Amino acid sequence: MDTNQEMQLAAIEAAKAGDLAQSLALFDQLLKVQPDLYQAWCNRGNVLDDLGRAEEAVASYDRALRIYPDYETARLNRDLVQQKMANEVFNQGVVLDNNKELEAALACYERALALHPAHSAANLNAALILEELDRLEEAVTRFITSEKMDPGYVDGLNRAGDILVTQLGRHKDALACYERSLALNPDQSGIRWNTAHSLLALGQYQQGWQAYDYRSPNSEDNLGWIDFRQPQWRGEPIAGKRILLWCEQGFGDVFQFCRYVRLVQDLGATVFLLVHPMVERLFKTVFEQKGITIVLGSAQAKPFDFQCPLLGLPFACKTDSLEKIPNQHPYLFAEAAEAQHWHQRLVEIDGARKKRVGLVWAGGYRPQHPLAHGMDLVRSLHLRELVSLQAVQAAHGTQFFSLQLDAPAKQLAQMQSEGWSGPAIIDFTKDLEDWADTAALIANLDLVISCDTAVAHLAAAMGKPTWILSRYNGCWRWLEDRDDSPWYPTVRLFRQTAAGDWASVVQRVAIALEALSN
Repeated sequence: MDTNQEMQLAAIEAAKAGDLAQSLALFDQLLKVQPDLYQAWCNRGNVLDDLGRAEEAVASYDRALRIYPDYETARLNRDLVQQKMANEVFNQGVVLDNNKELEAALACYERALALHPAHSAANLNAALILEELDRLEEAVTRFITSEKMDPGYVDGLNRAGDILVTQLGRHKDALACYERSLALNPDQSGIRWNTAHSLLALGQYQQGWQAYDYRSPNSEDNLGWIDFRQPQWRGEPIAGKRILLWCEQGFGDVFQFCRYVRLVQDLGATVFLLVHPMVERLFKTVFEQKGITIVLGSAQAKPFDFQCPLLGLPFACKTDSLEKIPNQHPYLFAEAAEAQHWHQRLVEIDGARKKRVGLVWAGGYRPQHPLAHGMDLVRSLHLRELVSLQAVQAAHGTQFFSLQLDAPAKQLAQMQSEGWSGPAIIDFTKDLEDWADTAALIANLDLVISCDTAVAHLAAAMGKPTWILSRYNGCWRWLEDRDDSPWYPTVRLFRQTAAGDWASVVQRVAIALEALSN
């Protein structure tokens, strides 16, 4: 045995005996003489790790691997030390994260990933911080990576899809995330519904409505769901059968999809339409003269064979392309005497005929439903953001009428009490007790300008020119990159070009109003 071998054995024995300092000194002495002993470099790394000098240990393992790249023992030991270092840095990041020191926490997570690229927890925490810091593109990348690090983990894919839809408006990319998630775990009704939204936004109606049919009755978005013992109609022959059609979700959905009610009747069915009291009078005006019975409770309907929510009708009626959207327009209208009543009231105000424009600046107010409330905030403006419309009114005498409902309606009185410098807005909303009243007022307007609300759907369904102020991540029903709608021939869309940017939207509306008035 030569001197170098003896020295290496002595170093190993010293380490076994717990004399780490002596072992390290012997390895250092040996490697000065014979620096190509890769096993010695590896053993030296073990000693440094035991001494708590992890970074030096990694450097020693790296030296061994430079000499002998296929030395698996050195590779394994280095990776274990790096994992340990990564966990220590990760834990520091968690403390900073909990203290809301986000940038410092993110730096720790990034360092942990540099040490151990497969550290899935560090990657996921980094994604969450990037989202909170509004670095959305980076967050999406991290969330998608989480599934690759932890095969079968779908929550990251789902979150990436949600960001792509709700904040970046990129349905095609979101769809890829959702489809990958469903391939890993098909039993996700909520994600299947999200997939439906993206398919529909892309105009892929054949797959979109089928996926939409999977929506969960327990979803917070699916307000008003009713479980019936009768089977849901999904397009079977229905001539001679009785069917109960019923309203689900919001009033805007009801107004958009009630167009299908007559189609079901045309298939030979006896139709009962279950409605909310707020639309009872309006729908009686529209449907009862056609032999469709309006009911307020399913017990009021005679025994029926099938039932179907209104938003299940596009699938059942095989609306599998944009070209197959039912195109009867208008299909909602006000009761004639009520419309005449509002005509007289408006004539008393503006005797000399002015252009009458209805305004809605905010969506519903649903703080009891956090997800819905969050979307209400995103799709809504504050009245103060319409102040620039005053110039159009001053130049052309345009008369604005408030059609704003719910809590945001109070903004008008508040702004007026604070010295409102925007356009004069006449407010009759205290006299609008239900949607029949709203329809009667809309019947006497020339134009309705609204954010994405039920009022916009009602006006458009009545064939009234309707300008919709659409958030950046617009609703699936408005498709992508269009300023018109195959659902309503009188709709014009004014889309945000950046999230939250209502100023440019209102500016374009003001220019369009100016052109309309000339």
